[in-house]
Amino acid sequence: MSEVIQRRLVELLAEKLGCGTGQIDPRARLRDIGVDSRMVTSVLATIGAELGRVLSLTLAWEHPTTKELAQAIERYGANDGAAPVASVRSVGVRSRGAHDDPIAVVGLSCRVPGAASPTEFFAMLSRGENAVRDLPPERFDVAALYSDDPNASGCASTRWAGLLDSVDAFDAEFFGVSRREATHMDPQQRLVLELAWEALEDAGVSPRQLRGSRTGVF
Repeated sequence: MSEVIQRRLVELLAEKLGCGTGQIDPRARLRDIGVDSRMVTSVLATIGAELGRVLSLTLAWEHPTTKELAQAIERYGANDGAAPVASVRSVGVRSRGAHDDPIAVVGLSCRVPGAASPTEFFAMLSRGENAVRDLPPERFDVAALYSDDPNASGCASTRWAGLLDSVDAFDAEFFGVSRREATHMDPQQRLVLELAWEALEDAGVSPRQLRGSRTGVF
């Protein structure tokens, strides 16, 4: 089974990297062949959906080659009550019936410039505030980079921006992410983790009770 998973991993990685499957060495470290955290997240999500399992993102950091990762995926969740899998891509998608309930929004979360929650965002909108501000010195040395000539090479032509606050703050331990992995994660991935959790809290849903349920994160 791990050979089947390995071939599927190679197919998906080749698609992401824009190369042929023969150019991916199963024994090479994923980082060394140009695979970044966003690619890993997408590939694991696809493989997990096809196997009918929820795969931990830490698998790719603990098993950094395609061969090792395929073997780890084969073992992962095999003894936790997950249904046996005959082959990859065997899981069907339930068609939507005529009597299914409509989609309802029951929880919200957001991060936008000037607001760290839906409540703050709506308040900012109601006050008509502009979240664009001067670039803070901790982000950029504006004096050194700014030029009023928009064609100047290597310079910024503005002193303002719409920025999120505290993008460097992340509670890796809370999400079960190792420090090593956290230092290489895309900031957008960290934000998705935080926002997904906050949206579930806002809806009054326990995230830990969703394991094994028909729940997706998109």
